[in-house]
Amino acid sequence: MRIRLLFAPVSCLLLVCCADSSALRWIQQPSATRNTPTIAFFQVTFDRYNTHLLETRLHAQTLEFYHHDQTWTARDIHFTRYDGNGRASVRGHAGVLLTDCEGTVFYLGKKVDCFFPHEGLRLEGRAFRWENTRALFTSDHFSPVRISDASGAVVTGVGLCVNARTKRFVFQNGVHIDVDLDSFAKTRASRYAAPNLSP
Repeated sequence: MRIRLLFAPVSCLLLVCCADSSALRWIQQPSATRNTPTIAFFQVTFDRYNTHLLETRLHAQTLEFYHHDQTWTARDIHFTRYDGNGRASVRGHAGVLLTDCEGTVFYLGKKVDCFFPHEGLRLEGRAFRWENTRALFTSDHFSPVRISDASGAVVTGVGLCVNARTKRFVFQNGVHIDVDLDSFAKTRASRYAAPNLSP
């Protein structure tokens, strides 16, 4: 059995867009401690556009900027990434998102759940890291990651590494595969049914 994970990058989620029905708290002086943000938004929605088409939408319960570390932190986020036809290519939720001002590395944590509608794949785990320049999506080396599809096939393992350019993934610290063969065969038959060639 071969499961192919098509990963749509969760990059540049915090690039500007519009804040909808949000509250803003601005702290005039630089933060005295690392625990106090310089700027805080509440219940915000960000839309990112590419050539006038909606590319990414992100909802966050709170969004904070820390001047001392030059980092952005978002909590309780829901995001959707769209393809060129306006259809959702990935939907996700995470308890926390952390990124620097350059947007080169993103951290998703506190229970992450991503669904890829085109492929029917779901990815679940505790924490992930996205490296924008290398197009790598990795989990930590201790927490289990679960990948499932509509056929009932489930792959779990530790140390997930996804190359978004080659569309391949590998578990570095062991893997477990659980497949319901009847359900898997039916799903494959309906998805890849041979065309009717009779006259």
